[in-house]
Amino acid sequence: DMNGPLGARLDQVVHADFRRARQLLCDLDGAFAALMWDAQNRKIAVVTDFLGVQPLYMVRRDGLFMLATDLKAIAASGLVNVEMDPAGWGAFICFGHAIGDRTQLTGVQRVAPACRSVDHSW
Repeated sequence: DMNGPLGARLDQVVHADFRRARQLLCDLDGAFAALMWDAQNRKIAVVTDFLGVQPLYMVRRDGLFMLATDLKAIAASGLVNVEMDPAGWGAFICFGHAIGDRTQLTGVQRVAPACRSVDHSW
C-alpha cells in the first residue's frame, strides 16, 4: 500500500461496507489479487492489479465458484474435470502465454486485469 501499512488498509477493508471495501482494495499498488466476502449480502468482490501481473483463475458453473492463483491448484482440487483447451494450449505454445481470458484448461478463465468485482451472489 503506497499510502501506509498494508495491515491498516486491510483492517479498513474488513470493517467497510461492500462498495467501500472494493474501492480500498482497488487502491492497492503492485502485483496482487484480493477478494472480499460480504457475508451479510452474500456477495464477493474480486480485485486484481491493473496490469494483471498476478494471475487469478476462475471457474463458475453448476453452483461451483473457485478462484486460484495457479491453474495447477484448480486441476488438483478434484472439483473439475481436467480437460485441455486446444485454443488455450495453441496460444501458449505459439506465443508463450494465453490470450484474453482463455487458459489451457476448458472451463477455467483468467480473471481480467483491473477487475473490480465478479458479479456473483449466493
